[in-house]
Amino acid sequence: MKAFLFVWLATFFTYFSYKGYNLDRSVFFGGSDREERYYYKSLLFAKENNELKAKLSRMVHQVQKLKSKNHYLALKLQEKNDRDDQDSGRMIASFTPVREFNLSPEEKDHVQYDIYKWGEYKLYTIANREYNLKNYDKASQFYVELINQYPDSDYLSESMLLKSAYACYRTGKYYKQAINVLDLLLRRYPHSKHYKKAKLWRGLSYFHTGDFGEFHATVEEFRVKYRNAKEWEILRRYYEKIIVRSQKL
Repeated sequence: MKAFLFVWLATFFTYFSYKGYNLDRSVFFGGSDREERYYYKSLLFAKENNELKAKLSRMVHQVQKLKSKNHYLALKLQEKNDRDDQDSGRMIASFTPVREFNLSPEEKDHVQYDIYKWGEYKLYTIANREYNLKNYDKASQFYVELINQYPDSDYLSESMLLKSAYACYRTGKYYKQAINVLDLLLRRYPHSKHYKKAKLWRGLSYFHTGDFGEFHATVEEFRVKYRNAKEWEILRRYYEKIIVRSQKL
Protein backbone atom coordinates (compact mmCIF):
# COMPACT_ATOMS: atom_id res chain seq x y z
CA MET A 1 0.00 0.00 0.00
CA LYS A 2 2.82 2.41 0.89
CA ALA A 3 4.65 1.52 -2.28
CA PHE A 4 1.55 2.21 -4.32
CA LEU A 5 1.01 5.57 -2.58
CA PHE A 6 4.67 6.54 -3.23
CA VAL A 7 4.40 5.70 -6.93
CA TRP A 8 1.15 7.61 -7.22
CA LEU A 9 2.61 10.73 -5.60
CA ALA A 10 5.75 10.58 -7.78
CA THR A 11 3.57 10.31 -10.89
CA PHE A 12 1.42 13.21 -9.68
CA PHE A 13 4.34 15.59 -9.09
CA THR A 14 6.07 14.60 -12.32
CA TYR A 15 2.95 15.27 -14.35
CA PHE A 16 2.18 18.64 -12.81
CA SER A 17 5.83 19.73 -12.91
CA TYR A 18 5.77 19.06 -16.66
CA LYS A 19 2.46 20.94 -17.02
CA GLY A 20 3.86 23.81 -14.97
CA TYR A 21 6.89 24.04 -17.23
CA ASN A 22 4.64 24.13 -20.28
CA LEU A 23 2.51 26.76 -18.60
CA ASP A 24 5.50 28.98 -17.86
CA ARG A 25 6.81 28.44 -21.38
CA SER A 26 3.36 29.23 -22.75
CA VAL A 27 3.18 32.49 -20.81
CA PHE A 28 6.70 33.53 -21.87
CA PHE A 29 6.53 32.61 -25.54
CA GLY A 30 2.88 33.30 -26.16
CA GLY A 31 1.54 29.77 -26.08
CA SER A 32 2.67 28.38 -29.47
CA ASP A 33 5.62 27.86 -31.77
CA ARG A 34 4.09 30.30 -34.22
CA GLU A 35 3.86 33.05 -31.60
CA GLU A 36 7.37 32.20 -30.48
CA ARG A 37 8.60 32.83 -34.03
CA TYR A 38 6.74 36.14 -34.08
CA TYR A 39 8.44 37.11 -30.83
CA TYR A 40 11.91 36.49 -32.24
CA LYS A 41 10.98 38.27 -35.47
CA SER A 42 9.94 41.32 -33.48
CA LEU A 43 13.29 41.32 -31.72
CA LEU A 44 15.04 41.12 -35.08
CA PHE A 45 12.97 44.00 -36.50
CA ALA A 46 13.64 46.10 -33.39
CA LYS A 47 17.37 45.55 -33.83
CA GLU A 48 17.21 46.51 -37.52
CA ASN A 49 15.14 49.58 -36.65
CA ASN A 50 17.74 50.74 -34.12
CA GLU A 51 20.50 50.21 -36.68
CA LEU A 52 18.58 52.28 -39.25
CA LYS A 53 18.04 55.06 -36.70
CA ALA A 54 21.75 55.12 -35.92
CA LYS A 55 22.57 55.22 -39.65
CA LEU A 56 20.08 58.07 -40.18
CA SER A 57 21.60 59.99 -37.27
CA ARG A 58 25.07 59.62 -38.81
CA MET A 59 23.76 60.81 -42.19
CA VAL A 60 22.07 63.87 -40.61
CA HIS A 61 25.32 64.70 -38.81
CA GLN A 62 27.22 64.41 -42.09
CA VAL A 63 24.74 66.72 -43.85
CA GLN A 64 25.16 69.31 -41.09
CA LYS A 65 28.93 69.11 -41.46
CA LEU A 66 28.62 69.67 -45.20
CA LYS A 67 26.31 72.64 -44.65
CA SER A 68 28.77 74.17 -42.19
CA LYS A 69 31.62 73.59 -44.63
CA ASN A 70 29.65 75.20 -47.49
CA HIS A 71 28.82 78.18 -45.28
CA TYR A 72 32.49 78.57 -44.33
CA LEU A 73 33.57 78.40 -47.96
CA ALA A 74 30.91 80.95 -48.92
CA LEU A 75 32.22 83.34 -46.27
CA LYS A 76 35.79 82.85 -47.50
CA LEU A 77 34.65 83.53 -51.06
CA GLN A 78 32.88 86.69 -49.93
CA GLU A 79 36.01 87.83 -48.10
CA LYS A 80 38.07 87.22 -51.23
CA ASN A 81 35.58 89.19 -53.35
CA ASP A 82 35.69 92.04 -50.85
CA ARG A 83 39.48 92.10 -50.96
CA ASP A 84 39.39 92.08 -54.77
CA ASP A 85 36.98 95.01 -54.70
CA GLN A 86 39.27 96.93 -52.37
CA ASP A 87 42.33 96.14 -54.52
CA SER A 88 40.52 97.40 -57.60
CA GLY A 89 39.65 100.67 -55.85
CA ARG A 90 35.91 99.95 -55.50
CA MET A 91 33.89 100.37 -52.32
CA ILE A 92 33.05 97.25 -50.31
CA ALA A 93 29.72 95.91 -51.57
CA SER A 94 28.24 95.62 -48.07
CA PHE A 95 29.05 99.24 -47.20
CA THR A 96 26.60 102.10 -47.50
CA PRO A 97 27.69 105.46 -46.04
CA VAL A 98 25.94 106.45 -42.85
CA ARG A 99 23.58 109.40 -43.24
CA GLU A 100 25.33 112.71 -42.61
CA PHE A 101 24.29 114.82 -39.65
CA ASN A 102 22.07 117.78 -40.42
CA LEU A 103 23.26 119.91 -37.54
CA SER A 104 21.12 122.81 -36.39
CA PRO A 105 22.74 126.16 -35.56
CA GLU A 106 22.60 125.22 -31.86
CA GLU A 107 24.43 121.93 -32.42
CA LYS A 108 28.21 121.71 -32.52
CA ASP A 109 30.19 119.88 -35.16
CA HIS A 110 32.58 118.10 -32.81
CA VAL A 111 34.59 116.39 -35.55
CA GLN A 112 35.26 119.13 -38.15
CA TYR A 113 36.95 116.56 -40.34
CA ASP A 114 37.61 119.03 -43.17
CA ILE A 115 39.90 120.94 -40.83
CA TYR A 116 41.59 118.21 -38.77
CA LYS A 117 41.65 115.28 -41.21
CA TRP A 118 41.56 112.76 -38.36
CA GLY A 119 43.19 109.38 -38.83
CA GLU A 120 41.16 106.26 -38.09
CA TYR A 121 42.95 105.53 -34.79
CA LYS A 122 42.32 109.04 -33.51
CA LEU A 123 38.65 108.93 -34.50
CA TYR A 124 38.30 105.55 -32.80
CA THR A 125 39.98 106.53 -29.53
CA ILE A 126 38.12 109.84 -29.20
CA ALA A 127 34.79 108.14 -29.96
CA ASN A 128 35.41 105.46 -27.32
CA ARG A 129 36.52 108.01 -24.73
CA GLU A 130 33.42 110.15 -25.23
CA TYR A 131 31.21 107.06 -25.22
CA ASN A 132 32.61 105.98 -21.84
CA LEU A 133 31.98 109.50 -20.53
CA LYS A 134 28.39 109.23 -21.84
CA ASN A 135 28.92 112.23 -24.13
CA TYR A 136 26.80 110.55 -26.78
CA ASP A 137 26.51 113.54 -29.15
CA LYS A 138 30.27 113.78 -29.56
CA ALA A 139 30.82 110.02 -29.52
CA SER A 140 28.23 109.40 -32.22
CA GLN A 141 29.74 112.02 -34.52
CA PHE A 142 33.23 110.54 -34.21
CA TYR A 143 31.93 107.00 -34.67
CA VAL A 144 29.99 107.91 -37.81
CA GLU A 145 32.96 109.80 -39.24
CA LEU A 146 35.17 106.76 -38.67
CA ILE A 147 32.66 104.51 -40.47
CA ASN A 148 32.26 106.87 -43.42
CA GLN A 149 35.92 107.81 -43.85
CA TYR A 150 37.41 104.36 -43.21
CA PRO A 151 34.82 101.73 -44.25
CA ASP A 152 37.42 98.95 -44.38
CA SER A 153 38.95 99.78 -40.99
CA ASP A 154 39.80 96.92 -38.66
CA TYR A 155 38.17 98.93 -35.88
CA LEU A 156 34.71 98.32 -37.36
CA SER A 157 34.01 95.23 -35.28
CA GLU A 158 30.56 93.97 -34.27
CA SER A 159 30.85 95.50 -30.80
CA MET A 160 32.14 98.84 -32.10
CA LEU A 161 29.29 99.15 -34.61
CA LEU A 162 26.75 98.33 -31.91
CA LYS A 163 28.25 100.99 -29.62
CA SER A 164 28.15 103.49 -32.50
CA ALA A 165 24.47 102.83 -33.11
CA TYR A 166 23.67 102.97 -29.40
CA ALA A 167 25.45 106.31 -29.08
CA CYS A 168 23.37 107.68 -31.96
CA TYR A 169 20.19 106.31 -30.37
CA ARG A 170 20.98 107.76 -26.95
CA THR A 171 21.28 111.28 -28.34
CA GLY A 172 17.53 111.20 -28.82
CA LYS A 173 17.84 112.74 -32.29
CA TYR A 174 20.24 110.71 -34.45
CA TYR A 175 17.86 107.79 -34.98
CA LYS A 176 18.36 107.64 -38.76
CA GLN A 177 22.11 107.37 -38.27
CA ALA A 178 21.51 104.59 -35.74
CA ILE A 179 19.42 102.70 -38.30
CA ASN A 180 22.14 103.07 -40.96
CA VAL A 181 24.84 101.76 -38.61
CA LEU A 182 22.68 98.83 -37.50
CA ASP A 183 21.91 97.95 -41.12
CA LEU A 184 25.66 97.86 -41.74
CA LEU A 185 26.19 95.66 -38.69
CA LEU A 186 23.49 93.18 -39.76
CA ARG A 187 24.81 93.00 -43.33
CA ARG A 188 28.42 92.47 -42.35
CA TYR A 189 27.74 90.15 -39.44
CA PRO A 190 24.45 88.33 -40.15
CA HIS A 191 25.27 85.75 -37.46
CA SER A 192 26.49 88.28 -34.93
CA LYS A 193 26.24 87.51 -31.23
CA HIS A 194 24.68 91.00 -30.99
CA TYR A 195 21.94 90.18 -33.52
CA LYS A 196 18.99 90.51 -31.13
CA LYS A 197 20.32 93.72 -29.58
CA ALA A 198 20.91 95.20 -33.02
CA LYS A 199 17.39 94.29 -34.13
CA LEU A 200 15.98 95.75 -30.90
CA TRP A 201 17.68 99.16 -31.24
CA ARG A 202 16.89 99.24 -34.94
CA GLY A 203 13.22 98.60 -34.22
CA LEU A 204 13.13 101.24 -31.47
CA SER A 205 14.83 103.75 -33.77
CA TYR A 206 12.07 103.17 -36.32
CA PHE A 207 9.52 103.66 -33.53
CA HIS A 208 10.97 107.07 -32.63
CA THR A 209 11.11 108.18 -36.27
CA GLY A 210 7.44 107.29 -36.65
CA ASP A 211 8.03 104.43 -39.08
CA PHE A 212 5.62 102.05 -37.37
CA GLY A 213 5.54 99.67 -40.33
CA GLU A 214 9.22 98.77 -39.89
CA PHE A 215 8.79 98.77 -36.12
CA HIS A 216 5.87 96.35 -36.39
CA ALA A 217 7.94 94.04 -38.64
CA THR A 218 10.58 93.88 -35.90
CA VAL A 219 7.92 93.18 -33.27
CA GLU A 220 6.56 90.31 -35.37
CA GLU A 221 10.02 88.79 -35.82
CA PHE A 222 10.59 88.77 -32.07
CA ARG A 223 7.08 87.56 -31.33
CA VAL A 224 7.58 84.53 -33.58
CA LYS A 225 11.25 83.73 -32.95
CA TYR A 226 12.34 85.24 -29.64
CA ARG A 227 9.37 85.24 -27.26
CA ASN A 228 11.64 84.24 -24.35
CA ALA A 229 14.24 86.97 -24.97
CA LYS A 230 14.44 90.03 -22.74
CA GLU A 231 14.47 92.19 -25.90
CA TRP A 232 10.94 90.98 -26.65
CA GLU A 233 9.67 92.41 -23.35
CA ILE A 234 11.08 95.84 -24.24
CA LEU A 235 9.58 95.79 -27.73
CA ARG A 236 6.23 94.58 -26.39
CA ARG A 237 5.96 97.59 -24.06
CA TYR A 238 6.57 99.99 -26.95
CA TYR A 239 4.04 98.11 -29.09
CA GLU A 240 1.45 98.46 -26.34
CA LYS A 241 2.05 102.22 -26.39
CA ILE A 242 1.02 102.29 -30.05
CA ILE A 243 -2.15 100.35 -29.24
CA VAL A 244 -3.02 102.79 -26.42
CA ARG A 245 -2.44 105.75 -28.76
CA SER A 246 -4.70 104.29 -31.44
CA GLN A 247 -7.48 103.71 -28.93
CA LYS A 248 -7.36 107.37 -27.88
CA LEU A 249 -7.78 108.63 -31.45
